[in-house]
Amino acid sequence: MAEIAQAQPAPPRKIAADQFYEQGRQQYQVKQFAAALDSVQAALAIYRELNDRPGMAQVLNFLGNVLIQQKDSVRAIAAYQQSLQIAKEIRDRRSEGNTLNNLGAIYYRQGNYARAIEVMEQDLAIARELKNRQSEREALTNLGMAYRASGYPAKAVAYELQSVALARALNEQLLVTVPMQAGLEFAGSQTRNVGTVAEGFRAWFVSPTLPPAPNLRVIIRNVTAGMNPKSLPYTDRTYNKGWISEELTLDFGTQHNGDVFVLADGKNRFTYEIKQGDRVLESGEFNATITRRSPPALPEIPPPGPQPLLDGDGRDRAGSFR
Repeated sequence: MAEIAQAQPAPPRKIAADQFYEQGRQQYQVKQFAAALDSVQAALAIYRELNDRPGMAQVLNFLGNVLIQQKDSVRAIAAYQQSLQIAKEIRDRRSEGNTLNNLGAIYYRQGNYARAIEVMEQDLAIARELKNRQSEREALTNLGMAYRASGYPAKAVAYELQSVALARALNEQLLVTVPMQAGLEFAGSQTRNVGTVAEGFRAWFVSPTLPPAPNLRVIIRNVTAGMNPKSLPYTDRTYNKGWISEELTLDFGTQHNGDVFVLADGKNRFTYEIKQGDRVLESGEFNATITRRSPPALPEIPPPGPQPLLDGDGRDRAGSFR
């Protein structure tokens, strides 16, 4: 009978590298970042000596986290990119996704939202490929933040609502505040039902409780005091696909005006009905605060709202480095 092969003990140098890496993680947790940097660099040197590519990918990713705390974003990005390249070469999709998450977070902090969105989309694709629902929810949350910060609230809504739905399915607490009231998303605004707009600006209606479905429409009426009661401003938009209504074009005034939706400067009060044929599926009301600006007007990209949080302990958490 053949003897059962026994696992070979790890070589001493491999053990030393692992110990340096774990030491660096512990130092990181107690905010000893300079010491953590020394430990992680020592671990990396040994992994390179051993040509331990999985170890190199892992420690380079963590090195990026440490360098962020050292305020060295240039070297942090370089470390993440090296980790990403190795992860791709050895086909370690989980490591690749973790590093993409970290790159997306640092690009977000730099205000490079286009690049952040690009890598966050890749992270989302990997999470879905691996059927990692927690990482998928994190990527959806991060993409919602990035699109909202870059001035695309309509796209942000799609990711935010998917993130909320998945968090509920996973019984997870929401780690990012999502505007859950029904109402209007204004181009260039990060906050639902708040907009600085001019004539011709765009908006979209969204309900967090009843997403669009085939053959639905939403009728919104502006019932703000001072509006002409004989000709209340209203809009009738399709609400049948994606996560938001058909686009609304905005104007200012006191009565209905053709294809545009009329607002007042200041606080507005609206009622809405989501209908399928003559059947009302949902109705309600909401307020919105409008600040009028003079044309020519393009949506300004506001400063970012919630920031991805640097965690660094390797756990998968929304908005955090991992």
